[in-house]
Amino acid sequence: TGKGEEMLCLQENLEKLQQHCKDAVSSYTEEEAAHIELNPVVMTVCGDAMQRHCAELLKSGKDEGEMMECLISYKNDPDLRADVKCRAAIEHFQIISLKNYHFTY
Repeated sequence: TGKGEEMLCLQENLEKLQQHCKDAVSSYTEEEAAHIELNPVVMTVCGDAMQRHCAELLKSGKDEGEMMECLISYKNDPDLRADVKCRAAIEHFQIISLKNYHFTY
């Protein structure tokens, strides 16, 4: 696990965690789903995609899960298909969301 990837590791191994840790990671992940700025990986690797495809959301400052929904809706566009890191971050979120429906909006 690299620096800054600790939460990703915890999310990927959620079912292996003790209950109190699982609850804390789940709570943080729910907040992360609602507020993209809490997700450092997406913020780092998907900035261009957010500007290109979700500019109106960025301008509004509103995000109750809409930014991630916007990115998901464009993940199969040619430019995002070519952006391997951003696409991986989006797909990571989708996989984590499948583990617990509370993480999605």
